[in-house]
Amino acid sequence: FARQRVPGWDAWGNEVEPSPGLAEELTHENLP
Repeated sequence: FARQRVPGWDAWGNEVEPSPGLAEELTHENLP
């Protein structure tokens, strides 16, 4: 996975909670 690691945001610019496990979970749910 070559995505940007921006605190509080996922690779698609969606605001997420800065939690280690949660961020990974959101990226899988929001795949284009």
